[in-house]
Amino acid sequence: TEDLPLGPGRFPADHEVDDFFAHGTVAHRGRSCLILGTWPVSSSQPIRDEFWIDRLKDSAIVRQTYWIGKSPTYRTDIEYQQTPHGWLPQKWTSVCTSGGEVRGVTTMTVVSVQPNPPLREDDFALPVGPG
Repeated sequence: TEDLPLGPGRFPADHEVDDFFAHGTVAHRGRSCLILGTWPVSSSQPIRDEFWIDRLKDSAIVRQTYWIGKSPTYRTDIEYQQTPHGWLPQKWTSVCTSGGEVRGVTTMTVVSVQPNPPLREDDFALPVGPG
């Protein structure tokens, strides 16, 4: 979320239920999704996040939109595939918009998944050297 953004070295933090509010429901690809929003962060134009959640896919987030004021600035749509390990992302598309114009579209597709890869003790040992 805007209050606790994800990034290198910043893993998702625990959120309180009160950090979100139910904003309604919407049909997305023929399925009913719950819309959750975050409370606006104070700035010259309020900043907030919106999440579309497909409750029948283990509550997977199928769309996330970052709003500045009344304008969607970033939107990510996620497509899932059902696997023996649950619903996992198959493809996602991010759209960046500025001033009402699309500035960039990025699509990423999962080519392979290796859940629970085998680990060795050496995977957790770093070589120590001078310096």
